[in-house]
Amino acid sequence: MKIGAIVAVGLAVAGTAALTAAFVNNSSPYVTIKESQDRGATVHVAGQIVPKTLKRNIMAQEVRFDLKDESGSMPVVYTGPPQSNLETATQVVVIGTHKDGVFHAKQMLVKCPSKYESDDKKSA
Repeated sequence: MKIGAIVAVGLAVAGTAALTAAFVNNSSPYVTIKESQDRGATVHVAGQIVPKTLKRNIMAQEVRFDLKDESGSMPVVYTGPPQSNLETATQVVVIGTHKDGVFHAKQMLVKCPSKYESDDKKSA
């Protein structure tokens, strides 16, 4: 076998290993609120915002609220770009870690299905 072929195969194997490691390190599972309290790693938690708990600090780019699901509720602190449609959200997914009784979210996905309904459904 030629040296060039050996180097190419070696680079392909190293590249595949690096991509796999990057994927594993950056992936995080969906868990319930109760399960998130037992993990130190980054996780996704889906739930609903508890009414009247939403507080925004625009200067600090911080949002605080309580999130609930079928397993319980927890306080969430999200730091990042403001989400304009939190008040109308039917579900929120927070991505981060649970520490000292508070979930610290690095990312937040807001789900508002009414935004995607057709005009026929809205008028019905």
